[in-house]
Amino acid sequence: MQKSGTLLYDAPMTDLTVHEIKMTDQGRIVVPQKLRRDLDFDATTRLVMYRDGDRLILERKGDARQRLSTLATLLAIDTDDQESAPHDVSGEVES
Repeated sequence: MQKSGTLLYDAPMTDLTVHEIKMTDQGRIVVPQKLRRDLDFDATTRLVMYRDGDRLILERKGDARQRLSTLATLLAIDTDDQESAPHDVSGEVES
């Protein structure tokens, strides 16, 4: 699995396709038609874009919300448990 180096984005790069695009003077970009078809994006699809180092990540709004919710759960600290210490949770997370 190829990792980005952050907790926000950790997805396998199994279907890597490269499309060169350019930004308009107004800062707009176009998702190529083939990708829109393959990913089932249409005019009603809600997307979010965020920065990860030097990259821009674009994904469905629901996918991003689920990823961040999972991350928040993993990082939650039980303030009632004063003896709680950081520990490796990698074995506790399903792939």
